[in-house]
Amino acid sequence: MFRIHNRRLFWRLAGRSIKANLGRHLLTALAVFLSTLMLFSIFTIGVNYFRNLQVMMNRLDGVTDALLYAPTQEQYEQIKATPGVEVVGIRMSPGSETIPGARGFEIPLQHWYYDEAAWEYQILPMISDVVGTYPQDTLKIMMSTGTLKRLGIENPEVGMTIHLTQDYQLSGWFTDYKSEDRVLRSESGMREIYSEFWGWDSCQLGVCWSEEGTWEALQQIPLTDAQYWVSTSQRSVVSLEQVLGLLGFTALLILVSSCLFVSNILSLSVQHDIRFYGMLKTLGTTPRQLRTLVRAKAILAALAGLVPGLLAAMLLCLEVVPRALETLTNDNMSAMPRTVVFYPVIFLGTILFVALTVALSSWKPARLAGKISPMQALSYTGLPGGRRGKTERRTGLRSMALHNVFRQKKQAVRVFASLTLGAVLILAVNSVFHLDMPEYDTNGYDITIYSSGETNSEEDTFAQTLNHSAMEAITQLDGIEEMEITQESALYMQSDPAVLWPYAKQFARWVREDDPAAVKEKMEAYQAGAGQFERTEAVTLELSALEEYNQTAEQPVDLDAFAAGDTLLIYDSSREYVDPPEDFSGMVGQTLSICGRDGQVQSFTIGGVVSRDVPLAVSPSGNNDVPGILVSQAGMDRINPDADIRNICINAEKGQLMTLDQAIQEIVAVAPSLMEYVSVAQAQADYAQNQRTVALVGNGVCILMVLMGLMN
Repeated sequence: MFRIHNRRLFWRLAGRSIKANLGRHLLTALAVFLSTLMLFSIFTIGVNYFRNLQVMMNRLDGVTDALLYAPTQEQYEQIKATPGVEVVGIRMSPGSETIPGARGFEIPLQHWYYDEAAWEYQILPMISDVVGTYPQDTLKIMMSTGTLKRLGIENPEVGMTIHLTQDYQLSGWFTDYKSEDRVLRSESGMREIYSEFWGWDSCQLGVCWSEEGTWEALQQIPLTDAQYWVSTSQRSVVSLEQVLGLLGFTALLILVSSCLFVSNILSLSVQHDIRFYGMLKTLGTTPRQLRTLVRAKAILAALAGLVPGLLAAMLLCLEVVPRALETLTNDNMSAMPRTVVFYPVIFLGTILFVALTVALSSWKPARLAGKISPMQALSYTGLPGGRRGKTERRTGLRSMALHNVFRQKKQAVRVFASLTLGAVLILAVNSVFHLDMPEYDTNGYDITIYSSGETNSEEDTFAQTLNHSAMEAITQLDGIEEMEITQESALYMQSDPAVLWPYAKQFARWVREDDPAAVKEKMEAYQAGAGQFERTEAVTLELSALEEYNQTAEQPVDLDAFAAGDTLLIYDSSREYVDPPEDFSGMVGQTLSICGRDGQVQSFTIGGVVSRDVPLAVSPSGNNDVPGILVSQAGMDRINPDADIRNICINAEKGQLMTLDQAIQEIVAVAPSLMEYVSVAQAQADYAQNQRTVALVGNGVCILMVLMGLMN
């Protein structure tokens, strides 16, 4: 037989059939549109989230696997030759300087030099928005935008003069995600301080490797007493395999659902045109040609939904991905990029997915059209086994409609399941995310600020932290109705076994894991060192917290004596770690000798022993022999009148919350060291943003479920 080349005829016939039954084939296009939208969006959001999460981890933790301090040149060459080592970078830090910054705050600046390998492969992944170049001249430097802002420079320019201990020219700047204020120096500038890098403790080798056994090999390199390795542990994140596995499972669900939806629509289309196919068969059309006709209509309808689906998915991703990343990243939001990258492989995969969906979903309808004979076409009803239904049922419109819905029970179950699930989800999403906004009181206050304990002096035990001036500036702001300040100071307490024996023994039981012999040895050493003054900490406690404690305490504290600074409270930090705990009741009423900032020894009476049953913003840390203590403001003035401010809780005046919030944020932005800031206003804004994002995504999924049910 001669083969007749009439394939184009059937494609034209498919196009005319689609035009004649446009509404029916629009459903097929809509099903493909929704499938494309869901698949492309889910994969783009998932892959971008994983990529941006990896970038955030690199910025926060770095990409360096280990650091070697005080290396020699021979060790440098040996490390470079170690199998598995990819990058060995030299970094040098000659020290720091403190410069007055914005608002008069003292800003500690740490000077650093990085060689080309360290800068390109170990530092650049940790920063972003790099402007300018790494300094090459002696008097050129590079700084972060955060450091420049803390120095009072809002609009930096390449080549501008930076006044430090000497004048430098700014060669560039970048966005840094570490709390340290770094000044990047050139090699020539570092050579003015160190003519030779090797052997100095301020010199480090940053090593990156790609093989598991590399770290063990590096540890076999002989080191001197002054040399040591530091492994830079990194946070574990979701692996790419896990992300792809989750996305693959989601794609499989979408594929199955899409095949069912498109197959149902095409089956209905074939059933509507079954007599037309029977007529074509009487004219000599082969089953293969009929299958081609059905597939051609499916492909044309799918193309009509594919292109709009891709465009809609791109627009959706550009709008949803940045919001979703903000919702998911919380504390480290600034370190996670908000960029959206469209990968060609996702475009290609979506197109292949649609092609597979159309191929699978058109198989059964095409087979039905090719198998049916002209005589069967005239009597076809669409019911299994050729049944025409029971004629004894009532013939009212309502009864006929109900009977028609449940004519194919499996399809009816899918339809009602989709519609019901979609409706329930819509009600759930809108009920949960349209509740009244929760009351964010941050421990009963509108605003809470925590300051880090970083100081600029290692020699002075009583030195204030870098943020002390910033915290003081916050206390002077207008619009504050109520304020609670927590101060902290070091002190020296006399180790007196007659008073502190229960505390020392309980601490020994904890650290020695209740080993009787080890505890006995520890207590003998404690007895031998009796009378020494040991370093510990004092933290102020508000009387309101103590009043609440007295309501349930077995031994209430004398509030007047505590407020006057005559008594203090022992903070028991190890009670929950030993069973049974030691009896501290005999310590109450005893006298402790304490040496404060002025060097004078003063006596305090123990007014009580508390543990975690008292809510504390900052807990005083003790040591093996002497505990941390809680005192009133008067008691702190006896120990250290210039105690550091570690925590501030603020209630704003009516109508002043937003203004006060903005003023505090401006101070926090230029503070010398890390400050944690919790605000009702910010929490409410974040909650509203998250509410809108989740409601958008949730309602979108629900609407898709309903549409799929309606299409079925």
